[in-house]
Amino acid sequence: ARIISNPVSNSLSNRRIKTMSSTFAEPCSTNPHVASLQETIANDQAKVDCLIIAHNDPQMIQLLTDAMEEESVVVLPLCQAEWDTNLSQVLAWAVDAGINHILIAGHSDCVSSAPPKRLKHGQTISHSEWLFPSTDRILAGVSRCQQQLDAAKSHFANQLSNVLKSDELQNKECSDDFSLQTLFYISNGGAFLKYSVCDGTFNPLVRS
Repeated sequence: ARIISNPVSNSLSNRRIKTMSSTFAEPCSTNPHVASLQETIANDQAKVDCLIIAHNDPQMIQLLTDAMEEESVVVLPLCQAEWDTNLSQVLAWAVDAGINHILIAGHSDCVSSAPPKRLKHGQTISHSEWLFPSTDRILAGVSRCQQQLDAAKSHFANQLSNVLKSDELQNKECSDDFSLQTLFYISNGGAFLKYSVCDGTFNPLVRS
């Protein structure tokens, strides 16, 4: 897979590079992410099987590229905070470039979490409570984690909905082979959920 260095942070390097290209040629885009894609694909010699647009978490990206190592894949690390302003332009360019398989991967850490509750003045927690926390404390912690995960999933779903309704993607013509897949990564478990844009559901990613 070819992992494109982030045009803003430049925090990722290439690994397991394969040659990929497109016959698409036009003036370089003013969008830095589209420009990076244009440059990467124009400089190589083989067709791109899949474009992965993923939040820039190296661990998640490694899992994705490891699963697709036999294919010609281009990976664009794109911080999820930038999706609202950049993702629709990237997708529109990819469709025009004739890339038929696109995978978008979101991340559970892309919503700011609430800070942990602080002890009130004069309140202490005994040594036994630290070693054997009460059921109420355990349930409160689990509930807080679930609320954060639900908020991240909702944020991801809303972002995709807004992007797919954007002006850049209206009236785009796709080939019969075109497919758009969307995944959501849960960082504390290292697991992926498959998100359905049609019905808004998240389901475990299992082999069919």
